[in-house]
Amino acid sequence: MIKVRIVLVGVEGEENIGYVARAMSNFGSGDLALVCPKAKMTEITAQRAMRGIEVLKRAKTFGSIESAVKGSELVIGTTGKVSTEKNLLRSPATPKQLAKNLAGRNGTVSILFGRESSGLTNEELGKCHMTVTIPTSHANPALNISNAVAIILYELSSDSMRGKTLPSMEEKGVLYRFFDNLIGRTGVQKTRERVVKKVFRNIAERSTMSRGELYTLAGAFRKILNKLKNK
Repeated sequence: MIKVRIVLVGVEGEENIGYVARAMSNFGSGDLALVCPKAKMTEITAQRAMRGIEVLKRAKTFGSIESAVKGSELVIGTTGKVSTEKNLLRSPATPKQLAKNLAGRNGTVSILFGRESSGLTNEELGKCHMTVTIPTSHANPALNISNAVAIILYELSSDSMRGKTLPSMEEKGVLYRFFDNLIGRTGVQKTRERVVKKVFRNIAERSTMSRGELYTLAGAFRKILNKLKNK
């Protein structure tokens, strides 16, 4: 079973730290990390946390995303912006798709939430294995950070996650290496090659492919590579 670590990057509001802790306690999540917070924990933070005060007491502060997510099986970035042809980093799954993707996995999953005013940067999203977004009205797309945390934790705690087994990150890594080697032999321009690899990972991370499906794909890629080598 997974353990969820909530990572707030550059959080700006002292009250929001408390609201997030409260939401985490509602769903039995107690692993909170703060990366370079702009806000400090104050009496207001504790007041907003209410029964989530224990989450605040255990919260840790880090100077970088890398140190905050150390030991994580998977790193997920949240974004309120959808992708364009020029920005493939923002090709997010929905919370329901994320829950299906994580079903049956073990280890720690770190979920990054960005600044209230501007979210996560492209560079920060680039440190993530996948991204997730919460569909909202185009007229009012912004959610309070604690609401976003609550929605995602709700989906991750739902019954749909239980009793399923999906490929591990190591197994997906095997598939990615075969795909990367295959693309590297196609003669695709280097800049385009990076985009194709990113698109393939986006699709794979959003999918709920079974272990058998993954090995079927990996086997096909391996056979194609072997034929290319023998030519």
